[in-house]
Amino acid sequence: ENLKKDLMSRLVTLGKLVQNIAEESEKNLKTIHTKLLEKVKKLSEAAGADPDRLAREVAFLAERSDISEELVRFKSHLELFEKTVLKADELGKKLDFILQELNREVNTMGSKAGDFNIAKQVIEIKSEIE
Repeated sequence: ENLKKDLMSRLVTLGKLVQNIAEESEKNLKTIHTKLLEKVKKLSEAAGADPDRLAREVAFLAERSDISEELVRFKSHLELFEKTVLKADELGKKLDFILQELNREVNTMGSKAGDFNIAKQVIEIKSEIE
């Protein structure tokens, strides 16, 4: 019971941290898109490049920085972890597997986001998972 309480409190902490990442990511994505557009505009004026093609490239780069899918999967894994903990079944291997999935998602978030504030949250999440 004590272990269950500890795990449940850690789930709450992980939920808060991933929510912070979601909020930061939303702000970050808009900033990235704006900065990329400004840089592309300068480069296209200097190099005489096709503005439509450059705009598509900017959209592609901004999309690659989007971590919304990872956030959704992370939250789903948290829910599965909670449901698994609440079962009175053999839990060890199942929970270990879910933790591996949580780590995988948070690692992807950290590598895609490229933002200092998100990186701090990623470190906190990884520490909590460990």
